[in-house]
Amino acid sequence: MFALLHLIVECIRISILAMIYAYVLNALLFKNDKEPKEKDTRRAAFVGILFISLFLWRFSYWRDNGLGDFYRVPLSSNYEVTMVDSSTAKLINANGDVLLSGFDKLYVNNGILYASKNQTYCIVHLKTGSCDKNISEGTFISSLGEPNKLKYLDGFHNNYWNNYLLLFL
Repeated sequence: MFALLHLIVECIRISILAMIYAYVLNALLFKNDKEPKEKDTRRAAFVGILFISLFLWRFSYWRDNGLGDFYRVPLSSNYEVTMVDSSTAKLINANGDVLLSGFDKLYVNNGILYASKNQTYCIVHLKTGSCDKNISEGTFISSLGEPNKLKYLDGFHNNYWNNYLLLFL
């Protein structure tokens, strides 16, 4: 149900953005055009093309942030974090294999994912794919992990998909 409502809101948002972008493009590209009928036809074509383009972009790998209560954050071309209700999270590789699951706090710094679950820490090097699971806090800190930077899942998701990005793209 939430996914359907979110999809409807996304279609409305994309329609508004397409109309604004079409108006601006039409004004910039054809500013000396005097024929109002041609302007309206051209603007309608721009709106249609922009709507389809923005809709496809919205569900592309790098822009898809999930629908409804399913959240998604792409970390690299090989890894993504998926969350349901901001309570459970999984780190998934490009093949669909789950590398980590059940962690509740995380952050990414310089291509390294730092995660924690019940005072147990994990470090995943996103470039090489190596993963250190179930390490202690001392090992976590010595591996340049900072426990005070760890964010809960909803904070991590909101930090990655900030309002500016969601509003304009």
